[in-house]
Amino acid sequence: QHASSFIFQDDLNTMTSWRNYSLHPLQARYPDGDRHLIKYSPYLQKLVTLEQLLGVEFKHISLLARALTQGFNFLTLGNMETLELLGDAVLKLIAAEYIYRSLEQKSVIGSLSVS
Repeated sequence: QHASSFIFQDDLNTMTSWRNYSLHPLQARYPDGDRHLIKYSPYLQKLVTLEQLLGVEFKHISLLARALTQGFNFLTLGNMETLELLGDAVLKLIAAEYIYRSLEQKSVIGSLSVS
């Protein structure tokens, strides 16, 4: 089941927007992904370490860079403000997915609220 179904189960419009978003210019520039840029950028190399810790690999790693940094540079094509929401959403999605998968193993419902 798609994670957006779990997060936006009561809001079909938001779920549809989440699944059918427009391509970002970085995605349009490199339709097959931009991981080839990693070897040229020490910053992107650090983000690979972050990906490994999270257990996630981004097809367009420069979007991750853009979501997590400020200022204009050749990797991000702009500033953080326009993608801050995306960065927050990605982190929330990762956290929600982790909690959801962790709770699948629990037999007691509401185990997070037990003190």
